[in-house]
Parts: sequence; structure tokens; C-alpha cells
Amino acid sequence: MPSPFVELADLTWRPAGSDRLTLDLRGTSISLPAGGQLLVSGPSGAGKSTFARAIAGLLGTVLPGELRGRLVVDGVDLVAAAATESGIPRALGERLGVVAAGPAPAYALPLLIDDAALPLESRGVASGEMRSRIELAARESAVDAALLDRGLATLSGGERAAAAALVALVARPDLLVADEPLGGLDARSA
Repeated sequence: MPSPFVELADLTWRPAGSDRLTLDLRGTSISLPAGGQLLVSGPSGAGKSTFARAIAGLLGTVLPGELRGRLVVDGVDLVAAAATESGIPRALGERLGVVAAGPAPAYALPLLIDDAALPLESRGVASGEMRSRIELAARESAVDAALLDRGLATLSGGERAAAAALVALVARPDLLVADEPLGGLDARSA
């Protein structure tokens, strides 16, 4: 039987400078196979976003604090990675796609197509192939192809939310972590 793609048990998170846990999954274990789906729901403040950040490898690496328990994603022990200065291996980071919750990002590059190209560039995709892969991902993530060449500052909140999904999906990640991905989208786009 193959190893689970995501496996966790008794996971806790205490942000740096805090005296309390903001994620407490003691007594909980999850084993998610490759190709599986996990939906986490709960009231505001329950720790859903913190849980998503943990699976994305952000806790203890990008976000300082103390991660304990067991959390393994595609064979990488993220609790151990959080305890080292080097953080998660780049090879795992390149296999993840993340759509964060909150206000839709405006990104750093002037055009959406430039942002969508970044994950492909980091994976060595030939420049001649990028546009067609970005256009395919745009169709799959409900992004109007006309938006690709527009300035990000001109996109509405809903268009930026859809653009965030495009950027996360364009490289066909092995694991997609989406935290409130439908926020800001109309019913058709959602």
C-alpha cells in the first residue's frame, strides 16, 4: 500500500511570542492519499487558515513559531523542517500550489500573465510553451483570457481571486492548498 501523501497526528502550533496554541489537533490524525481531497470547515477563528498554512509548509519556516506533532507531506517531515534553518525542501515547495484566504492579492508584477509565468519559469518550462499553458489554466480557473494582458491594478477583487487560483494551478501542483478559494467570486466564477 502506498504511503499517504499528507499524514498528520497530534499537530499543534504556537506562534512566536504567544503563550497559547492557535492550532490544537491533539488526538486527531489524518491520512490523505495522493489524489484525495480534504475539506475543512468550522467557525471563524477555529484554525482553518492555520491548518492550511501548516500543510503548505509555512508554519515554523516562513511564519515563526513552534510546530509540534507529526506532519508529513509527500514524504517530507514538515515538523522537522520547521525546526531547521533551511525550511522545507525546494523540491516540495515547487510541487505545492497555494491560494490564500483574505483580500485577493495584487501581486508584484505589472501583468497577470507575468505572475502566472513565475511558477512555470521556476520549473524550467520553455518560454514558447508558457503562454499556451497559462491560457489553458486560465480557462480551467474561470479567468477570462482577456485579463492575462491587463494590469493587475485594474482587476476587481473577484478577478484577482480567480487570478490567484490561476497562479496556484498553472504549474499543475501535486498538492493544492486552497483557503476560502471562492471568497470574492460571483456564483458563475465560483
